[in-house]
Amino acid sequence: MLAQSLKEGSADFIAKLISGRHLNEHVHAYANPREASLWQEFKAKMLGKDFAGWYDSGPDGHPKDLGYWMGYKITEAFYRRAQNRREAIKQILEIADFEAFLQASGYAQ
Repeated sequence: MLAQSLKEGSADFIAKLISGRHLNEHVHAYANPREASLWQEFKAKMLGKDFAGWYDSGPDGHPKDLGYWMGYKITEAFYRRAQNRREAIKQILEIADFEAFLQASGYAQ
């Protein structure tokens, strides 16, 4: 799930850099105030293949596409930490090791 979330979320992040707006504003509006608890849920499942609740509607009113949002947040953290933003965009577009990318992002660590 981590790989899929980063693939989708990094595309959303790049689209936001280009357009200035989120593609799924309603997902960000729902998820941003719940970021800490959503991270804990994601973290417990991120290395598995069970996408339930992350790409379809989930429990407790979770909107679909939360996996995109989580990938976006991790990518955003990576980009913000980068000293060279152009190089960061190149690395985002070429992610090969998804666990190493998460670690390098410093997201929720």
